[in-house]
Amino acid sequence: MTFSPSWYIQHPDEEKTNVSLAGISLEQFDGVVKKATLSNQERQADAIRRADSFAFQVANPWLKLTKTNTKLIDNWLEQKGITWPTFPDFASATEALCEAGLLDVDEASYAQHLDGNGPKTFKGPLTGRTFDSIDTMIAQERQAAIEQQASVQQTDLERAFDKLPIEEQKQMLRTALSDHQTKADAKISEQNADSWITLHPEFRDDQYNGRLLLSQLKANGVTGVVTIEDYEIAERQLAASGLLRQNPAALRKQEAAEVVARAQRAVNEPGSIFDKTTEEEMYNLPLDEVRRRAAGNYSGR
Repeated sequence: MTFSPSWYIQHPDEEKTNVSLAGISLEQFDGVVKKATLSNQERQADAIRRADSFAFQVANPWLKLTKTNTKLIDNWLEQKGITWPTFPDFASATEALCEAGLLDVDEASYAQHLDGNGPKTFKGPLTGRTFDSIDTMIAQERQAAIEQQASVQQTDLERAFDKLPIEEQKQMLRTALSDHQTKADAKISEQNADSWITLHPEFRDDQYNGRLLLSQLKANGVTGVVTIEDYEIAERQLAASGLLRQNPAALRKQEAAEVVARAQRAVNEPGSIFDKTTEEEMYNLPLDEVRRRAAGNYSGR
């Protein structure tokens, strides 16, 4: 997380050997790769970011440390293109979000903050020291964060990945990229399925129909993102085979609507028994009405 970091220092008594990466999750692998690709400059910037995040929380106890607040602050920083935020960036983010009424704050403490009656002393979470100046706390906490980072040991998984031959590392990276693409495709496919279902109230959205639909999509050779059109083709094929379960009430409603539509088409059919327009009236029809009828619209609208 950008705003709420977690600090850890590992001092293993003995380095583990023969650690397997076979069961590593995609999220764990992402963490291993992210740490492995950080430059020394980025590592220092990250240490400063974490230190300043803690310092800001100590200096501003009015801000509640909720998941929603964290997401809002992170999103604000991201929208501003700030990759390695520092104390002033956190201050700008919270000020803007508070003005918009979006952050959850302790009202009494926030009122004191606005009046300039905030805390006068600050205890650094990394150094454990008490400071009477925010600037001094920030400087000392940053130095402690950089020193702590230098002592952080690799995890067993990180060491195991480092020891792999380069070709095996590349293969794991390719697999991870493929897994990420699969997850992204699945999300879009799910959104398309939700959109398609709104077009078919007669379709019973249950596990049985879902399995049938998935099987038909595979049989149709659909891979990657499943489009709304893909769902429509598969459903028509299954409906024609009589395999799908459907909602009776929705079907009856559709059948009733089709009965009404057929009746309206019969009434509007030119030259039918229901068309009472005389020849003289036809010659006097407004041009717009003539255009509508030429286009097959006999509703008068």
